Amino acid sequence: MLPELKILGLFLPTYFLVLSLVFSLIVFVLVSRAKKNGLAVSKALDLYLCVFFGSLIGARLFYVFYQEPSYFLSNPLEILYFWNGGLVFFGGFIGGTLSILAFCLFKKESLILWLNFCAPLLALGYGLGRIACFLNGCCYGEVTTVWWAVFMHEALRHPTQIYALFMELLLYFLLILYERKKGFNFLKPPVFSLWLIGHGIGRLVMENYRADNRGDLVFGSISVSSFISFLLILLGVFCSLWITKKQIA
Repeated sequence: MLPELKILGLFLPTYFLVLSLVFSLIVFVLVSRAKKNGLAVSKALDLYLCVFFGSLIGARLFYVFYQEPSYFLSNPLEILYFWNGGLVFFGGFIGGTLSILAFCLFKKESLILWLNFCAPLLALGYGLGRIACFLNGCCYGEVTTVWWAVFMHEALRHPTQIYALFMELLLYFLLILYERKKGFNFLKPPVFSLWLIGHGIGRLVMENYRADNRGDLVFGSISVSSFISFLLILLGVFCSLWITKKQIA
């Protein structure tokens, strides 16, 4: 673990440093992707800003209302102290998706087009973002004796963050290959649906090896993240079938 870096006498949290670098990288990939596919860069950047703030708010609120509701009810101002930690990806995903929906409604843009446009960026951003978790020591795995185990929290553990990194980067490249095969027609291929399915499966694999506290269990047996992952897979399958049926019709 490397939760902090000392640079010129200042201690920088690696979690937010990595996330800042990832968000910056996504801007460059987004602009390149928009130009390559004949989409307006200005619209893509406007969408990025909406998603950035929407996902940040969603990630924080999900943590506040699910992980530590009683604490934040007693200390409401600390809801704004996101730099102290406490961001949940699924909350960010919900907030970001709602931001895309609001953007498309306000700008009268195609929701399917922009969801498909954003899907590989979601995979890339999520995967690289797990490096922040690895350095910070959160989202850690169970104790194990496998040769690739990492020493974290006083024991050798599954590097669950690295599992998520590799699975999501693989998903990113598979989505890009799928797009190329379909000719970059964002109104037809169900790229976002495929991301939902692929991410849900990858997240279930990661959750199977995690050991950190993730709150109460759903139905007394699975974590909230695993439950949401199942829902994402079902939603992805439904959307993919619906889009395919619509194309045939």
